[in-house]
Amino acid sequence: MAKHRFHKLPRRRSLVTLLAVTTGALFGAVALGVSQAQHASADVLTNASADASVSAAAPTTVQNTGWLSMDASPTQYGYFKFDVTVPAGQTVTKALFECWAGSSSSAGAELWKTSSAWSETTLTWADAPKPDFAQPPVGRTGAVTAGSYTQANVTGAVTGSGPVTLVTRTSSTTRWSCASKENTSNHPAKLIVTTAPTSGSPVPSQPSSSSSSSAPAPSTGHKLLTIVEENHSQSEALKSMPYLASLASQYGHASAFHAVTHPSLPNYLAVAGGNTFGVSDDNAPSSHPIAGDSVFDQTVRAGKSARTYAESMTSNCQLSSSGNYAVKHNPWAYFNGSTQRSNCKAGDVPMGTTASGNLLKDINSGSLPNSGMMVPNLCNDAHNCSLGTADTWLKSWLPKLMAGPDYTSGKLTIVVTFDEDDSSAGNNVAFVVVDPRLNNAHKVVTTNGTHYSLTRWYDQNVGAALLRNAATAADLKSAFGL
Repeated sequence: MAKHRFHKLPRRRSLVTLLAVTTGALFGAVALGVSQAQHASADVLTNASADASVSAAAPTTVQNTGWLSMDASPTQYGYFKFDVTVPAGQTVTKALFECWAGSSSSAGAELWKTSSAWSETTLTWADAPKPDFAQPPVGRTGAVTAGSYTQANVTGAVTGSGPVTLVTRTSSTTRWSCASKENTSNHPAKLIVTTAPTSGSPVPSQPSSSSSSSAPAPSTGHKLLTIVEENHSQSEALKSMPYLASLASQYGHASAFHAVTHPSLPNYLAVAGGNTFGVSDDNAPSSHPIAGDSVFDQTVRAGKSARTYAESMTSNCQLSSSGNYAVKHNPWAYFNGSTQRSNCKAGDVPMGTTASGNLLKDINSGSLPNSGMMVPNLCNDAHNCSLGTADTWLKSWLPKLMAGPDYTSGKLTIVVTFDEDDSSAGNNVAFVVVDPRLNNAHKVVTTNGTHYSLTRWYDQNVGAALLRNAATAADLKSAFGL
């Protein structure tokens, strides 16, 4: 058997320990930052009620000492039980499982949820409740470094109050360990559950014609790319678009997201400008010159990058429709101040195809913008063609986006939504979030959101003041734990 190495642990407690809850733990984790709670968000710190290891080589032996071990040969798992309490009126937006590693591992671990009907004083391999390892894990880790805290995102395992048991398993044949709750070196493991108000967390309102009066949020340096499809309800989309539905299931979606009005154009203006500006038709920019900034202009003003990619558009910031290009679906073109028009001409570009063009080049080079939007043409957005066609189009682009360096390095969040429904479902439209931090999280956010919530997300992402109605919109970024 390979050597099982332990490292002497320093007595100084880290800041993370002071903020988090004691638990017993075992596993290493991918480097995932703990989101700072904003406004009414809060961290629920839950002590572990039990932790132990089980080993196939010692099927009747109880192992709940100061260190918990994992190994693939002979097989050993770690068991961690938490009695979680979520405050009334709050929704879980993120859950992080963290421990102090006493030894290193390049393989790290994966985590599954299982029954909490066990006791650490009696748990053995023979009677431990085994999870269904054929199912995807609720969290996974990267390489583990001895003498440091490691984390994994286990949001999918924590849905509300009650007991939660996590089981850790490694593919490493070199045994490695993390400190348990019995460890006396002041490095216990912890579960950090972040919550937010179920109905969102509004901030003070402002005049609809100006930027938000609230202070700018800290910029994350992250990238947000939105894809807007057309004229179908959430139920229609998730029923008739199997690829989009699979993304919603694997990553996350908002079940109570609503467009703000009909027809198309005012909804696009709501996303990009935080207001409909009194527009109630789909006329061209010459009929609706909009004063002030869009979120894309705010992004440029903040020193960040902004770009929209319009399919079938033939020139930058094209102000009239042609062929399958519909200017009513390209909101940046409506903001007509001299600075805003200059920004649009520089950043509102033809998309190209999956074989060549602006978007593919930016994906492959890792230069996607901080604030981005993809505008499918009138067929691929399901306006003139079927939802199946739109789904096939998404399936041609999303894998490319997810294989690009922006996404694989954890810098990119992709949102797929619809401008409006077909007036059959109260404007409840799909809102699917794809982010590597949500992989296998199966996250369902029930917060009531609107297109103004997407405006808010853009602003939060680049540290801009909340634009117009974004100031009172639900904070879906926090609700998704991102």
